[in-house]
Amino acid sequence: MRHDRWASAIFSHWEACPAALQRLLPAGLVVDTHEGKAFVGTVLLSEEGISPVVPLLPGWLAAATALSHHAVNVRTYVRPASGGDGGVFSFTLDCSQILPAVGARSLF
Repeated sequence: MRHDRWASAIFSHWEACPAALQRLLPAGLVVDTHEGKAFVGTVLLSEEGISPVVPLLPGWLAAATALSHHAVNVRTYVRPASGGDGGVFSFTLDCSQILPAVGARSLF
């Protein structure tokens, strides 16, 4: 996916009980902590110019079919139980347009 820009974004985080968060995660993921503290975050954002990256698709056609939307997600920070780099687990991923929501859920 191609994104022209995030028009605005707000990231807010709150401390949460690591054990309570762990119960909400799928098998294979472990809550990632910082100095023993776990966090839940919300991200509210507006994205402009979202379009698929398709080889040989003319730039004008990609621009003509690009979407913009507003989104919110609730997430926490995780790492694989088997070790390795950490990442983000989204509990929700809600968008004002159906195509970006379907694309994000299928990719992430």
